[in-house]
Amino acid sequence: APVHVTAFPPQLLPGSNVLAVHGLNNSASNASFLVLPELVGGSLNVSADPAFFDITKATPGAINGAFSLLGKVADTEFSEQRGFYTTPISVGISTPTPGATIRYTTNGSTPTATNGTTYTSPIAISSTTVLRAAAFKTGYQATSVNTQTYLFLNDVIQQSPTGQPPPGWPATSGTSQVMDYGMDPEIVNHPNPSIGGQTAVKNALTAIPTISMVTDLPNFLNINGSQGFYSNPGGRGFGWERPCSLEMILPPDAASPIGHSEFQVNCGVRIRGGFSRDPNNPKHAFHYYFRGEYGAGKLEYPLFGREGATEFDQIDLRTSQNYSWSFSGDSNNTFLREEASRLTQRDMGQPYSRVRYFHLYINGQYWGLFNTEERTEASFAESYFGGEKGDYDVVKTEQTAGYTVGATDGDLGTWQDLWNKARTHAANPSNANYFRMMGLAADGVTPTADPVLLDPDNLIDYMLATFWTANADGATSQFLGNERANNWFGLRKRNGTRGFIFFAHDFEHSFGLPGGGVSGDRTGPFISPNQNNFAYSNPMFLHQDLMGNAEYRIRFADRTHRHFFNNGALSPSAWTTRFNSLAAIVDSSIIAESARWGDSKTSPPRTRLNWQGARDYLLNTYVPARGTEVLSQLRDDGLYPLVDAPTMAPFGGYVPSGTEVVMSAPTGGTIYYMPDGSD
Repeated sequence: APVHVTAFPPQLLPGSNVLAVHGLNNSASNASFLVLPELVGGSLNVSADPAFFDITKATPGAINGAFSLLGKVADTEFSEQRGFYTTPISVGISTPTPGATIRYTTNGSTPTATNGTTYTSPIAISSTTVLRAAAFKTGYQATSVNTQTYLFLNDVIQQSPTGQPPPGWPATSGTSQVMDYGMDPEIVNHPNPSIGGQTAVKNALTAIPTISMVTDLPNFLNINGSQGFYSNPGGRGFGWERPCSLEMILPPDAASPIGHSEFQVNCGVRIRGGFSRDPNNPKHAFHYYFRGEYGAGKLEYPLFGREGATEFDQIDLRTSQNYSWSFSGDSNNTFLREEASRLTQRDMGQPYSRVRYFHLYINGQYWGLFNTEERTEASFAESYFGGEKGDYDVVKTEQTAGYTVGATDGDLGTWQDLWNKARTHAANPSNANYFRMMGLAADGVTPTADPVLLDPDNLIDYMLATFWTANADGATSQFLGNERANNWFGLRKRNGTRGFIFFAHDFEHSFGLPGGGVSGDRTGPFISPNQNNFAYSNPMFLHQDLMGNAEYRIRFADRTHRHFFNNGALSPSAWTTRFNSLAAIVDSSIIAESARWGDSKTSPPRTRLNWQGARDYLLNTYVPARGTEVLSQLRDDGLYPLVDAPTMAPFGGYVPSGTEVVMSAPTGGTIYYMPDGSD
């Protein structure tokens, strides 16, 4: 929420100035206001020591001078870096501020002037420990809390082997939320290294980066009257956000046997997901929000290297949900379907949400395999498309509002404008109505004063990804009778030159699941009275409104040919490459997930061999046959011609001068070509 501060007028006498603070929510429908403005005033005796006002002791309506401070205590420093250890260590904590008192905790709780142990000498650590510290001095502002996680894998693989709660954790969540703790001895001590064993589990735990989340346990679970967000997984919105610390540690290597400490940031955390919020699911996913009230206000770290942004307002850690070992004991669990679908948009040349796998620990307890998903909202758009967050409209299905369309940023005005024009086009699919949505005249070339609302290539590519993966819970949802949508995001820069763009999101119900196999058909068209109701507008209904136009159909056919053939983004070779690149990462770490969650719902537990079987179905059964099936479905819908496109040999690339190109028509007919690149 932006806050505007104005002091006026400057010519008034001392003591008569006025300070106005004006706060605005992100949107009219956003009930969360994250700033509580309070005016703190006073004067300083510049001849004496400098002073600071204690922002933790604001006194609205009262004199502030009694709470002025002499300064801020310098941050604490630890003698040992966070990371992986095999032998006991001794950790010293210091602050450059003379006379300051350091207090620390090892149970995840926040150290305060009254909570924690007073530091007097280095702390002996020989098992997995989350060490938090802060420094205090009378008359000074205390430090922020410094958190460092020390991981001992010999200890991690033995966590709660009989399922009992870890030391200091409650036996239950305090609600109907099911809790499942510990590592399964059947995997940890398995004699087959392809399935488990102590060495295999430890290798899996250091195969990919680690995220450590630390928070006061009452923030996490209902304890002593608290409202822990994990105990109440259905809770949404800012009211269910709780403070936490996040650390990232890269795996050990020759340069650093303990791993590499990448960052520590204080932030807010909530539960993420829809159906997966079910309290019978013991493994939830998370939203993380980086706000000024927690610390830096942003995560300033290139989480995806050169491939992505260097700072983030929010990030998600998602995990297998509907077809997971933890929730349902499902043998189809791959950690690949949803992730590969997002990378498909990258390979199609479209904006996409990036993927990176992590192991997650919560207060030192191993919580399993997760991966990132960039939240494709206004801050994402600001990072990748420029401008400010306030420049963007972001639309999506609101699950809590009956699966109707809503705006998470901006408003629905331009989305409704596009919907109105698409409905007009559906009734009269003329070129004038079609190109108007792109800000063009009926010739498809001449710009007009109409706003650019439609990016046809992005919409087509999004629909092709939906059709090829047979996504059953997006736009539209099989579980909602194909009359409403779920799990889609669209965004547009107001007054921009590009129409709405759409993002693959939660494509879990896909690749033959929950039924349909290789021949599953999600192309529709889905005839529904909801298509006439703006509240249920979505990309699929938009696509259906455009299908009557010949220009749109040939554009759809051209994009299909581009992606389905000649190693395009939806060709078998491209899918195999994507799956193999992700599968190599998951395969290196899946044994740890098996030890943590493989026995959650089944006995004997799910293992790496189950994962390999699910992976091989994708690579050996679904991928080779799927393209032919989808082409047939598109032909039935009039979106791909019955006549095959000509083939060229060689098909592009660098060739010697004088190379002859041979063109042939697989289904016969006359080939027309233009050697100058024109249509």
